[in-house]
Amino acid sequence: MARESMEQGHLQRVLAPWHPKSVQIYAIYPSKRYLTAKVRGFVELAAQAFSNATSR
Repeated sequence: MARESMEQGHLQRVLAPWHPKSVQIYAIYPSKRYLTAKVRGFVELAAQAFSNATSR
C-alpha cells in the first residue's frame, strides 16, 4: 500500500531489518448461491491484492 510513496521518496523505512510475520487471512461469507455482487467483488479484489503483496 505504501510502496508507491516509498519509491517516490515520500516515506522512508525506519525499521529496515524488521519484517512482519506472515499471517493467514480468511474471508467468511454465505454460500455462493446467495453471494451478492458487492461481496463477490470484494473477495476477488482482496484475494488478488493479497496474492500480489506476497509475491513481491
